[in-house]
Order: sequence, then structure tokens, then C-alpha cells
Amino acid sequence: MSALFRLEWLHVRRDPAFWLATFILAAALLYGLANGFAWTRFEASAVAQATTLADQKLAAARTDAAKFDAAPPTNLNPNLDPRDARGFEFAYLRRFAVLPPSPGAALAVGQSDLLPSVLRVTYRPRESFLNNYEIENPLRLLLGRFDATFVALYLLPLAILVIAHGLLARERDGGTLALLRAQPLSLARWLAARFILRGGLVLGVFALTTVVGWLALGGAPSALGAVAIWLALALAYGAFWFALAWFVGARAATASSSALTLAGAWLVLVVLFPAGLNLTLKQLYPPPSRAAFQDTLRDGTDDATRRGSQLLAQYLEDHPELAPGPTAANENDFFRTRFAVNAEIERLAGPLRAAFAAQLTRQQTVIERLRWFSPALVLHHGALTLAGTDRTRHQRWLDSVGDLHARTVDFFEPRLLRSANFRDYDAVPALDFRDPPASPAALLAALAALLLPAAALLALGTRTLRLSAL
Repeated sequence: MSALFRLEWLHVRRDPAFWLATFILAAALLYGLANGFAWTRFEASAVAQATTLADQKLAAARTDAAKFDAAPPTNLNPNLDPRDARGFEFAYLRRFAVLPPSPGAALAVGQSDLLPSVLRVTYRPRESFLNNYEIENPLRLLLGRFDATFVALYLLPLAILVIAHGLLARERDGGTLALLRAQPLSLARWLAARFILRGGLVLGVFALTTVVGWLALGGAPSALGAVAIWLALALAYGAFWFALAWFVGARAATASSSALTLAGAWLVLVVLFPAGLNLTLKQLYPPPSRAAFQDTLRDGTDDATRRGSQLLAQYLEDHPELAPGPTAANENDFFRTRFAVNAEIERLAGPLRAAFAAQLTRQQTVIERLRWFSPALVLHHGALTLAGTDRTRHQRWLDSVGDLHARTVDFFEPRLLRSANFRDYDAVPALDFRDPPASPAALLAALAALLLPAAALLALGTRTLRLSAL
């Protein structure tokens, strides 16, 4: 077998298509990694700026409170006084809910450039901060970012098909297949040597480029475990495409028919099936109209504002502990009215928000079940989950943001209505979000979904070769 590998190496050395495809794949992978690192640096910078600003404002509140206690200023606006809950919330509080990038985020940007990762949470209605997004080039948002997962998903199979589509069919085209069968070596064994050598080189270069590029571009060595898992998925995905090329090559009459069949399989499995599934789910489980949601919310907000006095009376009936005392009847009516209006807006927005979430959950559930029919979806889902840029993680974070908002309202409601002598700087609610531990079972299931079909295709192709030799 070693002599056969040496002979094949002589052929590979003189194959320009092999080296060109391998070079383009490696260059695209490096560029994808660089793009991923550029985005994660931007996200990490935004998170760091938000954290720094929050800490600076809190320190300023303590410093100014001590200064005003030592030398009380005359005619100080309560909205600028950190000793007053109104002034602290308005001028000093910058409470941010941040979603930091995970250690492997540079491997797959996903939709993290569409979804917010830094939100300033206040006692105001959730819609006042949930709809804040980064301003981005619309063409880039449409096409998505070119990252390492994009290279593995789309370009790795194309490189494999360029390299492997004609390894047997070209022998048929050239009329040398009969000579190969006359040799004291099985056709399957000879073809296996060709596939193993080329597959080992391509996938080896892919793995080496990933690791070297990760370290050279500033990736943390501590995240190499995540890189290894991502590589395991990508290499299993590559093995599937080599197995498919083996199966098709064993049956195709010519190199051109093999190339067309494999190109059609790539188009169906990588492009048409995921896109068709997405369009079908949007038809089966369409989310409510975003424009109608905004119109309803705007009309409800205007109506609530007009009915402020009526809502305030009803609100105080439901919260008698917040009613003003006999000596401060009008001291904080502004905030009482605002909380009443906020409660009405939340009552209107809650069901609409839940309707959106329900439809997205239904879509996600179907995708979770059907992704096993496409190796591309298996790799995409596994890569985004590993990189922490999947919708599931973002939704868990949004749920934590909703919890933080509710706790912020509960914290400031009594304090803004009785605002003097505020010193509860350390008691302001903070985000409570933790990533769950990685699931080895999910990784094994993804690897099985890629390797079992590959093994089946190899077996079927080998059987075809043996039958053709009879």
C-alpha cells in the first residue's frame, strides 16, 4: 500500500487543480477567521465600553454624594442629585445588560451582527430599549459575514468536489479502466488510496490552517478546545462530501456526469433545502406583522398618555402602598403617572411580544427536527451553538434581560415615589445570565449525523465497485 501512496503522490504533485483548490480554500479560511476576529473585537469593545461607563457613573455618584453631603449646594436640581433616586436614575445610572462573545465566537458570526448584545435597561417599558440595534451596512446584513463557518459550509465541499469528482470517471473517459482492472490490485483498493491521500492532504491543510490562523490572528490558546470541536464537525462534514464523491464516482459513466451530479447534490443539500425549509416555515408559522405591532404599541402609548389620570387612579387602587401620604399629595405625581402608563403599555405589549416568541419557537422546533436531513444544517447548527451565536443562546439572554427589567421596575418604583435620601447604589439589580455547560451528547449526535451517512455512502460505493469488477 505504501508503494501505491508513493505513486499517487507523484500524480498529486502534478495536479494543478488539486493545489489551486487547496490554496483557495486555505486563503478563504484565513480571511474568514480574520473577519470573525474583527467582529468579535468589535463586540468585546462594545461590552467593555458599556461596563466601563457603568462603573464610572457609579463611582461618580458615590463621589458626588459625598461631596454634596460635605458641602450642600444651593438650588441643586433633584434630577442631578445622586442622593435623590430621581437624580441617580436620570444622571448617574447606566445599567447595561451585555452578552459577551463566547471564546469560540470568531468561528461563526451567525446572526450576532443582526441581534443586539448591549442593552441599557431602565424602568421604562421594554420596547424603549429592546429595539435598539447597531447601524450597519444593509448589504452586509443581507449577505451575512464571511467567516470560517461559511468557508466550511460552502467552500469546503466545493473544493472536495473539484478534487474528487473524476478520480475514477476520468479513467473511464480515457479508456484506461480495463488496464487498471487487469492489475493484481482491486479497483476499490486503488481508488481508496487516491481518495485517502487527497482527502488527508486537503483536510489536513484545512485543520492546520484553522489552528495556525487561530493563534496567529490573536485567538486565545485556552479556546483551542472549542476550535478542536469545531474542526471535528468540519472534518466530519468534509468526510461526508468525500464519501458522496466516492459513491457518485463509482456509478457515474463520465467525469462530466459525476461533476454535474455532485454539483446538484451540493445545490440541493447546502442551498435549496435550507432555503426552502426557511421559506416553508415562514409560511406555516408566520410571525405577526412588525409594522402592526409598532402601530398598536404607538396607538396604545398615545392613548395611555392621554388617559394618564384615569390610569393613575386605577394603578393606585392596585398598589395602595404607593399612594402619596397626606403631606405629599403631589410630590411625585409625575412618576406615579409614568408608572401607571408604563404598566398599561406593558399590558398591551406583553401579548404581542408573546405571539412573536411563540411563532419563532415553533419555527425553531421544526428546524431542530429537520436539520438531520441536511449535513449543511447539522454543521451550521453545531457551529453556531459552539460559537455562542445561535438564536437559542440569544433568546436565553433576552429572557434574562426581561427578568432584569422586571426587577429594575420593582426596585425603582417605591424609591422614585419616595425619592429622598437614596443610598442603595449596590442594591441596583444586575443581569443574571450564565451559559449552560456544553452537551457532549449534542456533539456526538452531530458527528453521528455526518459520519453515519458517510459510512453508508462508502459502503454502497464499494459494493458498486465490486459488482462492476465481476
